[in-house]
Amino acid sequence: MSTLDGLGARLSELVRSTGLSQQDFAERLETSPSFISDIVRGVKRPGSEFLHKVREAFGVSIDWLLDGSGAMRGGRPIEIDSFKLIAAQIELARLATIDGEPKALTLLRQLCSAEEAKPISAERMGELLKPYAKASDETLLAALIYNSHLWTTNAEERIRGGISTASAFFESKRPLDILKAVLGAAGADAGAADAAATGVHQVNIGSRVRAAAGDYYEGRKRPKRD
Repeated sequence: MSTLDGLGARLSELVRSTGLSQQDFAERLETSPSFISDIVRGVKRPGSEFLHKVREAFGVSIDWLLDGSGAMRGGRPIEIDSFKLIAAQIELARLATIDGEPKALTLLRQLCSAEEAKPISAERMGELLKPYAKASDETLLAALIYNSHLWTTNAEERIRGGISTASAFFESKRPLDILKAVLGAAGADAGAADAAATGVHQVNIGSRVRAAAGDYYEGRKRPKRD
C-alpha cells in the first residue's frame, strides 16, 4: 500500500475544516477546482509545489497530508494515559522527597534501582504507580484542550474553543437542582396550557412594547366567542 493512500480523504477533510468551498479553496492555492477534485478522488497526485502552497496557505503539516502522521496542523497530541502516568511519577517523587512518606520512599528506590535481582516490567511499574495518579480533572482538561489546538493555527479559534470546552466541562460538574428543574418544567407546562385555553400569546419585546399573537385584550372585557 502506498504511503499516499488516503491523501485525497485528508485533503477533503482539510477543505471542510477551512469552511471554504472547493472553488475558494482552489483560488487560495492559485489552482483549479478540478485539480483539487482530481486529488480528492485519487485521480492525480500533487507535486511538491502544491504541497508547499497548502502548508503556507493553511498551516498544514505535510507529513499529515502525505501519510496521516501527526496532527493536521503539525505537532503531536498528548497521549492522556501517558500524561496520567507522568503525573503519577511526579506525585511519587513529591511525596518521597518533600514529605518523606515511607511507602513512597520505598517505592521510589525500588523503581529507580537498576540492581534489582528481578527487573520490574513496565506494566508492573504502571500498576505500582496507579495509586499516585492524582492528576486533577482541570489538569487533564488542559491536556485535552491542548490537543484540540493542534487542529487550527487561528489564535481566536483556539481561545474560543478552549473557553467553550472548559465552560462545558464545569457546567457538567454543577449539581442538579431537582426542585428548580421540576418547578421550571411545571411552570412552562402551566403557561402553555393557559395560552392554549385563552388563545392569548404575549411576548414582551421591550420595556414599553408588547407583541401578542392570537387575541390580546387589556383594560376591557374580552368579547364573547360564538
